[in-house]
Amino acid sequence: MDLQDIQNLWSEYDKKLDRNLELNIKVLRELNVSKAQHNLRNFVLLRIAAALWFVAVAVVLGNFIADNISNIPLVLSAAIIDIFTLLSLHFTVRQIVIATTMDYSAPIVVIQKQILSLKPLILSYARIGALSIPLYPLYFIVGCKIFLDIDIIDILLKHADTWFWIWLILSVAIVIPPALWLYKKTRLENVGHTWVKWFIVDVSWKQIDKAVDFLHTIEQFEKEDSTSSRAVANNE
Repeated sequence: MDLQDIQNLWSEYDKKLDRNLELNIKVLRELNVSKAQHNLRNFVLLRIAAALWFVAVAVVLGNFIADNISNIPLVLSAAIIDIFTLLSLHFTVRQIVIATTMDYSAPIVVIQKQILSLKPLILSYARIGALSIPLYPLYFIVGCKIFLDIDIIDILLKHADTWFWIWLILSVAIVIPPALWLYKKTRLENVGHTWVKWFIVDVSWKQIDKAVDFLHTIEQFEKEDSTSSRAVANNE
């Protein structure tokens, strides 16, 4: 066997190795993309459940406003809650649209960007929740009327003394600064902070992280393969 035969055998071996690597990458991509899709399907199911809840709440509040249209305090209380409910529904629906319209045949980097675009929407959703914290008296007022048919505002206006109103105003005023601070700090750059994780990291957020991790595995494998291919080419 002369040198030319050895070179031909080596070249044939390289071709077989390249085909095996391509096959491995293809199998790894299909497997991990499938895992990412599975996590996002679970994410979508949770978001759909949340969207249905917000729709139900919005419908109930709409009927409540219509039934109590002459009672201005109750109408205003329900309308404010309804605004926050519709905002939450808006961000939830946007998450569902993005998660269900992804092109999984696109390059891995593109898929990762599509998945990561969900995180700002989840943060916006959480920030709406932060702003709604000082509204807890309104939830109590509307809830008592819907479930118990008790007009708390009417009772308070007739029987509550000055000290009660002072206490109520102070309790709401005390909650406003932390709520505003939480709203301001709930941003993508602060996700690493423990208190932000406690506030926003739920099952949906974890599913997005898992999906991105699966895709990151493919990306790293492809980078290593590309580096190896360049090294072989340079040696030749």
